[in-house]
Amino acid sequence: STTQIVKVEKEQKTTSVTESVVQESEPTVENQNTEKTPSVEVAPETIKSDQNNSIVKKISTGNKPSTKESKQENDGNKGSSKAAVIPASALATLEIKEIRILGAPCIGQKLTMELDFRGFYTDEMAVIWKLNGKQLKGQGPKTELELNAAGQYEVTAAVYHNEFSIASNSNRFEVNEKVELDFTSEDLKTPFNDKKVKLKIVAPAEGKYVWYENRATDKLITGDEVDWAFSSEGHHNMTVEYTSPIGCFQKKIKEIEMDIFFNQEAFPNAFTPSNDRLNDVFELSVLQPYSFKKYELIIQDMDNRIIFQTNVQEENWNGRLQNTGEMLSGKFAWVVKVENEKGEKRTFNGKGEIK
Repeated sequence: STTQIVKVEKEQKTTSVTESVVQESEPTVENQNTEKTPSVEVAPETIKSDQNNSIVKKISTGNKPSTKESKQENDGNKGSSKAAVIPASALATLEIKEIRILGAPCIGQKLTMELDFRGFYTDEMAVIWKLNGKQLKGQGPKTELELNAAGQYEVTAAVYHNEFSIASNSNRFEVNEKVELDFTSEDLKTPFNDKKVKLKIVAPAEGKYVWYENRATDKLITGDEVDWAFSSEGHHNMTVEYTSPIGCFQKKIKEIEMDIFFNQEAFPNAFTPSNDRLNDVFELSVLQPYSFKKYELIIQDMDNRIIFQTNVQEENWNGRLQNTGEMLSGKFAWVVKVENEKGEKRTFNGKGEIK
């Protein structure tokens, strides 16, 4: 078997005794570091690694000092720090398996870096973190950072004990340029819900989109193009939240002004059947651009008698009684009922006058 020679020093009041201890079954290791290193107190079976990865071992002589001698030593050591005693196996086998990156590498978002150890890590050790060579704050096994620029990054972590590095590892990642979130809105102006708008994402092109006006009460709608029905006309703040395929998050708020298009002012309230080709018929032109599955127009006199009725959307009223052709004058009431292919229904009504 291989022989290891270890020097043991025992200090007494006036003499220094050096004992040579021979141990079997362990390889001989010499300290190759010629530079002066900080002194480290270690117990039996305790090691430290210097910059050249050599191992220094001290063997206790087994002489237990008296109470008086212990007190004198303690008094003499007041104000000095004592190195932590860590088992040799902890220092010899500690390894950083991986630097975990928790979160999405996105501009303006926090990233958490966390070490995954193989072996025994204690709070007596310190971790030095660096990003692209620059040291970060914190000396624990976890750190946070926020990046404000795109590019390639390398994070490194080194575990130190008593000023000596005993484990290290690195990880690389990329931060992409930020594409600003934006969307457009289009007033749909449909006869069935004229408080509805079409919301469409302009950029970014891929990801998950969630829409709402009030997140606490609204039913959330997802998609890059949606129809949204407001509860009333006026100004509304519309919000979309975006999450990219890798987890980058953005939020965009826009003010949308909603006007009621299919109101009473959109329909005619008078016409003059004088055959001058100017406003000669009662025509619901605001509904003409739309195709309906069902359509019914009813016109009544002021005594609620039906004087005209049709189910043909293109047919207008010329001011005459439907049965006799007699020209009428004065005021009248009208109602129109429509239904589309989706089964949505709506009724419009109002009053008019033949002049």
